[in-house]
Amino acid sequence: MALFILRALLFPLLDSNHSIHMRPLFFHAIVLLAFGGTASAATYYQSFSFPDGTTNLGDGSVLATGGGTTAPSVQGGQLQLTTLGSGGGTNSFSIPAISGSSLGWSAVFRLTFIDAAGGNPPADGLSFNYGSAVVGALGAAEEGMGGADAPENLSFEVDTWMNFDAEQGVNISGNHLGADVGQLAFTNGPILNDGGVVSGLVILSWDPLDGASFHTTGLLTDANFSNVATSFTPSDNHTFNISARVGGANETVLIDDLFITTVPETSTVALLGASGMGLLLRRRRR
Repeated sequence: MALFILRALLFPLLDSNHSIHMRPLFFHAIVLLAFGGTASAATYYQSFSFPDGTTNLGDGSVLATGGGTTAPSVQGGQLQLTTLGSGGGTNSFSIPAISGSSLGWSAVFRLTFIDAAGGNPPADGLSFNYGSAVVGALGAAEEGMGGADAPENLSFEVDTWMNFDAEQGVNISGNHLGADVGQLAFTNGPILNDGGVVSGLVILSWDPLDGASFHTTGLLTDANFSNVATSFTPSDNHTFNISARVGGANETVLIDDLFITTVPETSTVALLGASGMGLLLRRRRR
């Protein structure tokens, strides 16, 4: 329900390039209206509004680097997870457990990939993970999480290497009892062209009944998966982790306006969603 409301509120605001232009406060308000801000829903929000070079966000999250590449930090009011021209390593941004996640959660954030013309094609991609990894785990970027690091895990993956490769595209996967469950949903295709820039929204959700949903805007190949059955074991102790890496081929990955919430009461979400639609309609009429 929350995912449907969020798409209804945000998609009409997309421009021809599938980007959203609005003040961060308005963006935050729209997400709150969609997901609800009730006592029954725990939330995490990060706007990355810190000076350039900040690596400690002061909210319990951890920016980690495996070395060999520029460490992740805030740049220009966004989280720069990997850096164009700096190859050879994995970085991650992890968030401690959020109460109630085992009953379902939703997440939304802005995602930007940037590549430079003339070098190797962009690489390698990223994943958004919900699972048993410890805070600070590096992860395996576009391949999710290794079974040793997260025996139970659900991963939403974007693989940018390389154009027209059979593995490139968007994917839902995960681990159960330490074993890779394989591709639960997959669309093959390029994410961005050599020297290109793509930017848009990533909208994710999972709950025990409806499974996993994964939608993106602005990529050359967008995710459009709804109600995908999953087999991992959820837990309120599970963490959230965004993992990205680069090699000899590389790219800049930017994350902004990350919002995660557990599932609130359905009636409250519906009421707030209806109010949000009224707000949006009033804004578009001006």
